Amino acid sequence: MVEKETLRKFLLLLRNHYLTFYPDSIQHLNNQISKNICKYIKHTGIDTCALYWPIQSEYDIQPVIKRLHNQGIKVVLPFVSQKKRPLDFFPYTPGQFQVDKVGLSIPVSRETKFVPDLILAPLVGIDKMGNRLGYGGGYYDRTLSGISKKVMYIGVGYSFQKVLSIHVTKKDVPLNGYIDDVNINIF
Repeated sequence: MVEKETLRKFLLLLRNHYLTFYPDSIQHLNNQISKNICKYIKHTGIDTCALYWPIQSEYDIQPVIKRLHNQGIKVVLPFVSQKKRPLDFFPYTPGQFQVDKVGLSIPVSRETKFVPDLILAPLVGIDKMGNRLGYGGGYYDRTLSGISKKVMYIGVGYSFQKVLSIHVTKKDVPLNGYIDDVNINIF
């Protein structure tokens, strides 16, 4: 089995390659992912959805953030208050962002924390068992381990990010599903 760090480097290189050399194709894939996310959420009846502000070559979820917000769904974004701590989720307000010390766009208003009904998490890779490979910080795993209510945990990415298997540890929390440019996969 390939080590996580080796697999992570390969998949990030692959994703960056696609973005650099096939920008029109990536835009088409982004549109397909957005359609699939909206199709899935339409049937969930959720009140609060945690999304993310994209970095590097991640799927650009910004159109979905705006659409859900305009539909009256409470959109919350993750905030890292301290390393090695769970994520906090704060409400999205259009145009109300600041850049944190690591370059992430975060909500300015951080007075009221929310526990979402659904978390859509970016990923570097995913396997057929729903194991997510992220950037290696463990933030989503710690967050989900510390939430008492049932939260749907769905990964979001491109179909070319699927791999046969990912080495997991006891700390890794598997996804409940995966949405890509081809399918909506609920486990």
